[in-house]
Amino acid sequence: MSMTSILPLSTADSAASSSTAKFDAESSELAEAVAALKVGRATPPPKRPLIDAIKVGNNGQVDSGYASHSGSKTSTPGDSTFVDGGVVVVKAPRWSIAGRKKTKLLHFEKDIPRLTQNRFEDLRELHADNLIKLTRGLSRCRGILMSLKVLGENESTAAPWVFIQCDKAIAGKVRRFFKQPFVESDFKPAHPNAHTPNFEVYVYEMPPLALGSNSQCPPIARPDPYDTRETPELYFKEKIPGSLCGSKIIVSSSGQRRSATIGGLVSIQWKSGDCQLLGLTACHFLAQEQHLEDLEEEEHTDDDPDEGPFEDGQEFELDLGSLKYGAPALPAENAAQHEMSENLGAVFGHIFKTSLDSLQDGPNLDWALFTVENKSLLAPNFVGQEITRVAHPDQNETQQAVLLSTATSGLVLGTLSSSWSYLMLAPGKSLVRTNALKIRDHPALMSGDSGAWVVDYLTGELYGHLIASDVFGVAYVIPINDIFQDIQLRLSLEGVKLPASHQSLAGKAEDVIKVPDVGLQGIIMDTPPLASPSLAGRFTV
Repeated sequence: MSMTSILPLSTADSAASSSTAKFDAESSELAEAVAALKVGRATPPPKRPLIDAIKVGNNGQVDSGYASHSGSKTSTPGDSTFVDGGVVVVKAPRWSIAGRKKTKLLHFEKDIPRLTQNRFEDLRELHADNLIKLTRGLSRCRGILMSLKVLGENESTAAPWVFIQCDKAIAGKVRRFFKQPFVESDFKPAHPNAHTPNFEVYVYEMPPLALGSNSQCPPIARPDPYDTRETPELYFKEKIPGSLCGSKIIVSSSGQRRSATIGGLVSIQWKSGDCQLLGLTACHFLAQEQHLEDLEEEEHTDDDPDEGPFEDGQEFELDLGSLKYGAPALPAENAAQHEMSENLGAVFGHIFKTSLDSLQDGPNLDWALFTVENKSLLAPNFVGQEITRVAHPDQNETQQAVLLSTATSGLVLGTLSSSWSYLMLAPGKSLVRTNALKIRDHPALMSGDSGAWVVDYLTGELYGHLIASDVFGVAYVIPINDIFQDIQLRLSLEGVKLPASHQSLAGKAEDVIKVPDVGLQGIIMDTPPLASPSLAGRFTV
């Protein structure tokens, strides 16, 4: 007989209650787990995300700098942030070049070693043609300057840089030109030395300023309606009594009045042996189109907006605030208005020949020859003293103290460098060599000073004539020997020279006109006093 255990009723109820409680607890835990799973489920990512997610840890490490902005108070426009399962996804901003901090470059007046200058001239000869090709077909290209400047963040880091000044329209092309490996390897050799130094390149987006003046004015009525010559009529204002040197020469056409400075008189000799006296000045002021446009005007540029910064991720900009004098400026408004209202009187002369005639693809040495109708104005060339000799290149081995007489700035003292800089003025198609001229204790030269002759302060020898200026206020002078050779070639002449004055009547007291004191005596030690020109002295050619 089997024995069956019979529990008391109270004990059975207690076991059932315990079993039920255990089931309820397990059910509750399961429900909580399911709820937790529902809350923690992440939104599925898109099938083709536009960008990759970037995890940002909190381990104290520095992140890439593109996703984490926890330390920034503000975010940049264009940033896009959202949270996906604990992953911070950020649209990394595309920083424009303009938004990056640029390194300031200062300009220092330091001598450049001769070997460094020689290497620069070699590189210019090697790459100049390809550089100038970048300007072909660009009607708004007004010029290119290529020179050596001592630049740096401070004086201890300053070094010679290749400085390019050109129109904004071609600045991007110029930068890309110097980035080409075969070009960059020449300017930045792997193992630089004294003969092949390292050159950084800086491109400044403003063309060199041609120093001709331009103002709006009513056209001048032709005094002789029967004069059918098509060459522009010239007018002048005398600057130095008894000499044309430094006088203002003016041309009026198409509602514009343009002016420059008369350098002086030259004698040309034809193959027949005949000689002729003509005036000499710069020619860019004669161009019909206005070269002195507002340089702040927005121009079309070929720059690629995605183009990276120029120097290996670092950009530079010139700090021009430290310059004593800035770039040349246009004449004051009241001076321009006075010039417009001037009664210019009789016609002074006509254009005879310019460097722009039949230029084609040749160099533009920026000269203009003109006739002088009034023969009584054929007085000696005179700037400080009579000018009868030309300075040859071998005589210009060091910096020279020079004097120039300009129509706008007057008598100016400066220092002419023996080193070459290279300049192209439209419509020229090649770089021509120039000497840099630094003005002493004087504001920058002004528009209207182009064409002024630059002469040796001590000897009176002629070096060349003024044509343009850069952003630092440094002017550029084309050597007179180069100009004379170009004139001789283009006109098929026997020769070009400075005329010699006739001495038979010179020295009479009534013929001598005293030059006003310009305060130049004593600036240079052992400097002879300024002489005075003679009205009676007339040229023999």
